[in-house]
Amino acid sequence: MIPEQDQAYTSISIRQHESLYEEAHDMVTLANSDVEALIEGKLDAEGILSGHVRPLTCEEIEEDMRT
Repeated sequence: MIPEQDQAYTSISIRQHESLYEEAHDMVTLANSDVEALIEGKLDAEGILSGHVRPLTCEEIEEDMRT
């Protein structure tokens, strides 16, 4: 039988892995949409770089991914 402490550590590690995997997957999906928008000319990269358009903050991106 595996010691209880090792079981708890393994369980926590698996949950962290799953959480980070989901977060990474969401970020890649969002990045893909941004690249597609850039290719299609829908992302105002020049506006963002010039400071005329405010890019989304990390918090806004996270909120957008939840909805």
